[in-house]
Amino acid sequence: MRIMKIEKGGYSPYHEHVWEHENYILKGEGFLRTEKGKNSVKKGDIIYIPPNELHSYVNTGNEDLELICVIPLML
Repeated sequence: MRIMKIEKGGYSPYHEHVWEHENYILKGEGFLRTEKGKNSVKKGDIIYIPPNELHSYVNTGNEDLELICVIPLML
């Protein structure tokens, strides 16, 4: 488990990995980009990202986008 912080105007790399993870948005707003499209995210949202799915967070708000990232099992 870790806390990720994406600064205003920033983004995480568009990437994939063999493990799933769950995210809880602590602060801020933006969107999650996946192979299926874009989904808005904001404080209080819970997100599941399945294994091997390309994904990236983009901060579109006026403050840091901060989230808890949980990886229950790493292969």
